Amino acid sequence: MKDNKLKKPMIIIGIIILVVVIIGVIIFAISSKNKTNKTEQTESVEIQKNYEKIANSKEITFTTTLDENNKETIVIKDDQAYKETTRNGVTYKYIVKGNDTYFVDDSNKTYYTYKNNTEISTEIQQKLSKLKEMSSNTGKEKVNGKNYQYEEFEKYQDFLINNKIAVTDLTKAKTRIYYDNDKIVYIKTIAGDEEELLKVDISYGTVKNDYFNIPSEYKDGNM
Repeated sequence: MKDNKLKKPMIIIGIIILVVVIIGVIIFAISSKNKTNKTEQTESVEIQKNYEKIANSKEITFTTTLDENNKETIVIKDDQAYKETTRNGVTYKYIVKGNDTYFVDDSNKTYYTYKNNTEISTEIQQKLSKLKEMSSNTGKEKVNGKNYQYEEFEKYQDFLINNKIAVTDLTKAKTRIYYDNDKIVYIKTIAGDEEELLKVDISYGTVKNDYFNIPSEYKDGNM
């Protein structure tokens, strides 16, 4: 009888120890998972590098692509710029020369002048400049079968091509910039329950002057 009385407390103590160990393992596993998926906010080192390289380059081509019917290219050469935007298969072209921007309408062989407007020349820099001033979360994610490091910025959605998914409450917006050897390769915008993933292609140097020429037969639509 004495043996049975001794065994019962020992069994209870053993069960309690086992439960405590199991709970400890679960807490450790959850903690480890959270550390893997999310890190503390840090300075945005990679975006800073890319901003500086773009800002200091005299010739650059920057393309973001959602699909063949939705993409955007900005070309910079010295003080000239060219922007080609395709939305739902319709393409719009803009040229910046001097202090003016020209909207080129190929379908009607016409161009329109916007005086004292050079925003396109600094559009990429402006977007990246905002990000480099922000703190970011870092992580790793598989995109199209390959793992990439990313920096995630909260309350930001300026790279969206499909503005229909933009949110008015910026607390629901995030942008992830993915890097391959310090170079931007993808940009994902998370807007509420929607996501947009853009492929990014950046090249430096060798920009042809043809981008900045308006065909001589095109008429001035402002006249």
